[in-house]
Amino acid sequence: MTIGLFWSRYELELHEKNLREIDAKYTFLIHYEMWNWLIAKIPEKVQIQILRGHNHGEGSWSCRQWVEHMLDWLKENKPADIYNAVLDKIAIVRSQPVEEAERHAARTLSDDELAEMQAAGYFKSVPPRTRNE
Repeated sequence: MTIGLFWSRYELELHEKNLREIDAKYTFLIHYEMWNWLIAKIPEKVQIQILRGHNHGEGSWSCRQWVEHMLDWLKENKPADIYNAVLDKIAIVRSQPVEEAERHAARTLSDDELAEMQAAGYFKSVPPRTRNE
């Protein structure tokens, strides 16, 4: 899977937290499943322009801060109905249980990856796969 600048940066943030590899992978998969639709709404060229000057050093932004600035960009550059629809969808995504994202993210995993995640205590709401599926 080719990922954009935002998701590459998010992987770095997870790495900086010194999580176990399996925990970082799970966190990435779930957040990607939940939020990629939003990141995809902002062209990567615009994402880079928004981030300019805040990529390194003391004034660098976390991915969360970057998303807030992307939302500001949407508000300033898209019609109000589009911006409001995005806010509505954010509220819907936040209200859904993590199991919903797990069911969708599980589809992207191989049988072995899913089994590894389940052995680590993740994807409990997803039935284990058999080799015949």
